Amino acid sequence: MSVCPAAGRDDPLATAEELARAGRCWDALAVVRDTVAAPGAPRRGWAAVMRLAGRIGDDHGRLLAARRLHADAPEAVDAVVALAEALTDHGQADEAVALLVPLHAGARLDDQQSFRLSRMLMFAGRLAEAHGIARELLPRHPEDPMLWERLAQTGRPTDREAGIDALRALLRRGATASSAARAGLAGALARMCVDSGDDAGAAAALQEKAVANRERHPFDPGALRATIADIETHCAAPAGDRVTGDPSPLPIFVLGAARSGTSLVDQILGCHPQIAGGGELRCFWLATRELGDCGSASLERFAAAMPSGARLDDAWRVFGSRYLLLAAERFGSGRRFTDKLLSNVYRVEAIRRALPGARIVYLERDPLDIAWSCWRGQFDSESAWANSPAGIALYVAGYRRAMHAWRRRYPDAIATVGYESLARAPDTEIPRLLAHCGLPDAPATRHPERSQRPVATLSFAQVREPIGTRSVGAAAAFPLSTRVLRQALRAEGLDGG
Repeated sequence: MSVCPAAGRDDPLATAEELARAGRCWDALAVVRDTVAAPGAPRRGWAAVMRLAGRIGDDHGRLLAARRLHADAPEAVDAVVALAEALTDHGQADEAVALLVPLHAGARLDDQQSFRLSRMLMFAGRLAEAHGIARELLPRHPEDPMLWERLAQTGRPTDREAGIDALRALLRRGATASSAARAGLAGALARMCVDSGDDAGAAAALQEKAVANRERHPFDPGALRATIADIETHCAAPAGDRVTGDPSPLPIFVLGAARSGTSLVDQILGCHPQIAGGGELRCFWLATRELGDCGSASLERFAAAMPSGARLDDAWRVFGSRYLLLAAERFGSGRRFTDKLLSNVYRVEAIRRALPGARIVYLERDPLDIAWSCWRGQFDSESAWANSPAGIALYVAGYRRAMHAWRRRYPDAIATVGYESLARAPDTEIPRLLAHCGLPDAPATRHPERSQRPVATLSFAQVREPIGTRSVGAAAAFPLSTRVLRQALRAEGLDGG
């Protein structure tokens, strides 16, 4: 990976930080790579390299720096924990668990580090162990909302009754005025109520969670509407001269609204012997940071700013090659792989120009089931739409409108898979999915639940189950909780059930 000329200074991290502030993230990434490849530790230490890599979204660079930190201090608990966290965020929670479980057994982790281990165990599919750690910690931190969330995520139905009573008591006492804490406790309560079939209890807790989250993460519906309208306008215009980037057929992009089944499809494809399951990769976003939001105005500005005599095809080939280089670091050169970063829905035009040989799979699911699953989930600030029924309905409708527009523009590149059809007839739908991706059929794809690959999404538990229809129509069992969702979906022109 080439390094920019500025990287020859005495403090390469200062150079990288300047480059990142100037928007030259790819050059900053190159400095990180050269730093971790050089002999000896940098002046400011490996932890500083890890922080820089994290700021620019370079998960692989952060992992490389964490490995160097661990190699320099293999017995230091902080170095082992740092490596385990970098592994987890790189999709390797199983390796992270192997590092930390012996330390936990030897009582060498503090409570915060043990809690982090519970997250890694959860993503590695070891839910009972994750639950056990949370149970160990709860007597020392009885009002910690994150612990209660972990217990709700990993517990068994028989654990629910005591947990529901304790959470209700905590919320009644107003154990904390923090909106983050209220959201965490109410979210844990809602999950336990749903698992217990308590519709009224779930409805009240979900509303309380949403109110607290809206205090933390305000949502701008106008910005999302404008983004979707831009995609539809762009797709309705004539395509013009088609520029082409790297023709590699290696990537398979899996798109769909949150909670639509993309983790299941990613797991199915990842079970194929010719495919590496990638999960939510930030590689395309990182490789194309110069393109901003990848909207039509950003792409036009990029084309207009091309130096005299430069060819647009060459620029798109560079973006495609960057992406493939990042993927090769992770999966090995020449290996086909999946990429299910859901926000790539806003980058489809850039993907098609940079990687015209890539395949795209779109998951479509009943809007009410998506909305119900999102309403129950706990999302971060980047998904502030999830904190109100109107926001969820706008997101679900907008994602669908965007993908329908992209399908009209690129019908041969995008295959639509219906979640319900996949759940009911996997022997029919999976071969069709594989054929779209240019893959032969493979028996292992029928049993994604047998995969040991870590899953770092809200679907970490569901993908451990055999393909089936248990989640199809799940919203019907909770009419009180979903009433507001049905109304919001109808307002966006979707069938609210």
